[in-house]
Amino acid sequence: MKLFRVVDKVDFDLGNALSGNGASAFGGRWNPIGTRTIYSGTEIETVVAEKAHYAMLNRLKLVPPNTLITGKINSDLKKLLKPRQFVLIEFEMVDNNLCSIYDDLSLINYLSRYQLPQYTVNDSRKSPHDLLPNQWTRILGKTEMELGKIGLITKSARSDCGYCTPLYPDNFKPKALGSIKTSIIEMTFANCELEAWSKNQPFDLSGICLTSDSFAKKYMPVLNFQL
Repeated sequence: MKLFRVVDKVDFDLGNALSGNGASAFGGRWNPIGTRTIYSGTEIETVVAEKAHYAMLNRLKLVPPNTLITGKINSDLKKLLKPRQFVLIEFEMVDNNLCSIYDDLSLINYLSRYQLPQYTVNDSRKSPHDLLPNQWTRILGKTEMELGKIGLITKSARSDCGYCTPLYPDNFKPKALGSIKTSIIEMTFANCELEAWSKNQPFDLSGICLTSDSFAKKYMPVLNFQL
């Protein structure tokens, strides 16, 4: 199975990027604090949308709300809106022992098996994930990890393209990740032309523009972002 992951370029270290330690320190949608998890996805669009939500669009929360309406530009805003570079990691997951819970029937079966309340796949995509009732996605992920599953296949909260694949590295050996390739990508805000935006064009909070050596700039939607 070919998978992708996007990480910050600053202080990039491949071993750390595939260690799951970051998610272990802070917790994630499918893991509680203390459970090492590598958040990856089946499509580039999936992992870009996930990373863009937290690393790009979330930065706009530092901008005074009236600024996004009036289009007044200052040095702080220009700094926030600068393009950012990331590392795209592509790898093959040799072991396919992943738990598929991207449709309601499969999800209900797993929830019933572990005597958890009944939720839908759309429920699992709601934000913010740490406020989901009883943090049920974290409980389900940890349960599957403790039963030996190497990861999950889930619907992404940020993209309708492809699936999110949180992996649990404590359940597989490093050699299970093969054919690793890395490349540099650059993300910019969809309406990154500040001069046009200053003429009261609406600021696009629903997507990001992506550029890499492999393709020209393309627009990628990002779901469920709210200021």
